Amino acid sequence: MLPPGGVGLGKNLSMKKFLFSPILISFLFCGLLCFYTAKAQVRYPVEQQLEEYHLIQKAYTSLHPGLYRYLSDSEVENNFQWLKQQLSTPRTQRELYVVYSRFLAQFRCGHTYCNFWNQPEAVKQEVFWRKDKLPFTFRLVENRMIITENVSGDPALDSGAEITHINGFPVPAILDSLAVYVKGDGFRNHKRISDLQVSGVAEYEAFDIYFPLLFEVGDSVDVTIRNLFAGETLTHRVALVSVEARRAALLRLFGKKQIQADDLWRFEKLNKESAYMQLGDFTTWTMKLDWRQFLNNSFEQLEKENIPNLIVDIRGNEGGADEVLFELAKYILKTKATTPCEKDLLRYNTVPQDLRPYLSTWDNSIFDLSKRLKPTENGYFTWKKKYPCGKTYPASRKAYQGKIYFLIDAANSSATFLLARVIKENNLGTLVGEETGGNMNGITGGMMFFMTLPHSQIEMDIPLIGSFAVEEMPDGGIVPDLMVKPDPLDIIRGKDSCLEKVKSLIAKQISE
Repeated sequence: MLPPGGVGLGKNLSMKKFLFSPILISFLFCGLLCFYTAKAQVRYPVEQQLEEYHLIQKAYTSLHPGLYRYLSDSEVENNFQWLKQQLSTPRTQRELYVVYSRFLAQFRCGHTYCNFWNQPEAVKQEVFWRKDKLPFTFRLVENRMIITENVSGDPALDSGAEITHINGFPVPAILDSLAVYVKGDGFRNHKRISDLQVSGVAEYEAFDIYFPLLFEVGDSVDVTIRNLFAGETLTHRVALVSVEARRAALLRLFGKKQIQADDLWRFEKLNKESAYMQLGDFTTWTMKLDWRQFLNNSFEQLEKENIPNLIVDIRGNEGGADEVLFELAKYILKTKATTPCEKDLLRYNTVPQDLRPYLSTWDNSIFDLSKRLKPTENGYFTWKKKYPCGKTYPASRKAYQGKIYFLIDAANSSATFLLARVIKENNLGTLVGEETGGNMNGITGGMMFFMTLPHSQIEMDIPLIGSFAVEEMPDGGIVPDLMVKPDPLDIIRGKDSCLEKVKSLIAKQISE
């Protein structure tokens, strides 16, 4: 069975024309849901589903600042009407997760989705934890699926293999289909495609979740394999596995284990001319590492040993705590720097009473912001306290005086997007790698509500602060100073093209 694609809700949401017509896609969407309905035992009555619809409609129109950021009034209304239509037939929990995910993704907001980590255990058990995952990990390079580790036991999927089709569907078509369900800012899909890579060690990965939900898979799939060294192509059937089984096999065969935030902070001296610092996660509230002391110790060593070049790797880091940016600024601001000129917009000043039982957050004070907010244009609110449009920070006396190279990629979409933007606009270092995620027109976040629906128990994230550009900006992320795209053969050989490019740049500068 073919998965659903985007059905005409906003710009660039339909699948490529050579694949399917919108009518056929709609038919297949309904067919998919009917398939799961036949196999599942519990369906929610339409009355309960429509109750959830009205709750969703009120919550998002009352609280979310970015519904109209990328969609017109009519497109937003069409999206809600599509959701209501889908809920007019009894659905299972798995079906509802599919429908709700697609609905939320249409708002083109990188912080709006049915958060994998925030789902209750019953939803995780039903939707996520089945034996329906591919028995290998992979990187995606220009919509090509390059295997990185194979635990299937089939040597044809070992090093040098590219998957071109799964169950007869071309990988690019599969990725296009799945991208319709993946969160991301704006209309460019490079961040959404990046999120569909599978490392095998993350607790939840988008491909693992959406692929089994959208494609009819049993206990195995047929994969068409192209050997990039031999050039031959063949098709093999491989058994699907659970996340736990794949993770155990990755540890046994490759020593690859689940990564915690602490594991993604690393500093090492490469040689007398350069050092490498990895800052792979800013979720400091999950860390045991004293990350402030880590930064202090690392920059002290750079100064003590007079190392003139530093490579800072933030690839794979979506963001997290903004406090990391302020701490890092102490060590990289050798000249003054200005943050982008943006305006903060909120959709509410007090949460309606009938929504409160379904919402949770880490700071209950945000249920009532009436003393901190004032009305502004078009029915929005902003802060009573006047903030400058863009802040200027003075140079730091502790700042590292050498050259800094920042490695970036599409994952950088929240705090790391802002970091990359400030670096580029203030010439604080050289950005190397791929275009970031996020969006120059601004992103949402800052404060969040977590809404749990009363019947399906599915959780949805609602970001509350829209930090938006004061003038129209390009629909995209931060473009690096030096673009370095991953190379499939380098990936297979375990070579880091981006890091090696910077090393060669440093070596060339030294020799000149």
